[in-house]
Amino acid sequence: SSSSSSSSLGYRPHFMGQVDANDADDGRLDAAAFHRNHAPIWEAIAPFLPPPPSITTIDNNNNNDNSNSSTNSNNHVLEVGSGTGQHVVYFASQSPHLTWW
Repeated sequence: SSSSSSSSLGYRPHFMGQVDANDADDGRLDAAAFHRNHAPIWEAIAPFLPPPPSITTIDNNNNNDNSNSSTNSNNHVLEVGSGTGQHVVYFASQSPHLTWW
């Protein structure tokens, strides 16, 4: 059946009003793939992300250095292909200095 093949991928597509006993009680989707790969993906992408601001950088912001301000485009990250959204929620929790879209 189609539901068994999609669940083997770790993601079950849902349609409005559809209920599955494996879903979280609050209605959020839960992909098995997230639990398997969120940590390795984070380890792979973290070195390419801007580091958190240091105390020195924050002090330098008073000298018109906005390199780590929250409005700087270097502090924005776009996740493409979000699916359930679980990965981006985890990544954002690991990097609160960045704005994830």
